[in-house]
Amino acid sequence: MKIFGLGALVLVLGSIALTACASGSANLEGRLWRMQSYRGADGQMLETLPDIKTTAEFTDGQVGGNAACNTYNGSYELDGDQINFGLMMTTMMACPQEVMDQETAYLVGLDQAATFEVTEDSLRILDADGEVVLAFSLVEPASLTSTNWLLTSYNNGKGGMQSLVIGSEISANFDEDGRMSGSAGCNTYSASYEATEGTINIGVVASTEMACMDLEGVMDQEVLYLAALQNAAVYTIRDDRLEIRDADGAGVAYYLAMP
Repeated sequence: MKIFGLGALVLVLGSIALTACASGSANLEGRLWRMQSYRGADGQMLETLPDIKTTAEFTDGQVGGNAACNTYNGSYELDGDQINFGLMMTTMMACPQEVMDQETAYLVGLDQAATFEVTEDSLRILDADGEVVLAFSLVEPASLTSTNWLLTSYNNGKGGMQSLVIGSEISANFDEDGRMSGSAGCNTYSASYEATEGTINIGVVASTEMACMDLEGVMDQEVLYLAALQNAAVYTIRDDRLEIRDADGAGVAYYLAMP
């Protein structure tokens, strides 16, 4: 049996506290969390609205994500299991009232935060009285392969990201054998690709040669999209969203995972 003096005991306890703090912040940061329930205006815990995503990602003292209707970002500070959020900045879109109510409750919950509890796959934010105000689950990102990706915007060749022509659809699938394929809006296309640890290179694109005139601008859109793919250098996947960027960090193509 080991016998510790008071000084040694203090050092041991301090080491345990530091280990717990490091473990807690390590489990919290650099991961994407999706809210599952929140405390409503009446003090009761409510389930989040179906298909409305409220998310949080903690990185180097900055937190951000989707608040329900608007995106948001702000600062946070950790001290052991204590957490304090700074002022949150949000975009200014308007959504149906029930969505706005959930968003307001979420931002209020962040403002009331005092402590947090985190495990491998769950996060709870508690107020100063130890009552849960927000509860999250860990989001496992979609896989690059074996996922049907639908384009949401692409580089228009002028330095900006362009949304799609209304009524058009562009898709992408990455198979495990290094082949990318999909619909470019009118024609089908395919190309070889290499992806390793967040980097991606897309080879020369081949496509069919049909002409589609039903939607104005769809052919120009197709040309710009396929050209943009040649600049692919890096990619990130957060939740159900894939972003491909060039070597300078400019957007190339952004996609949404489809069921």
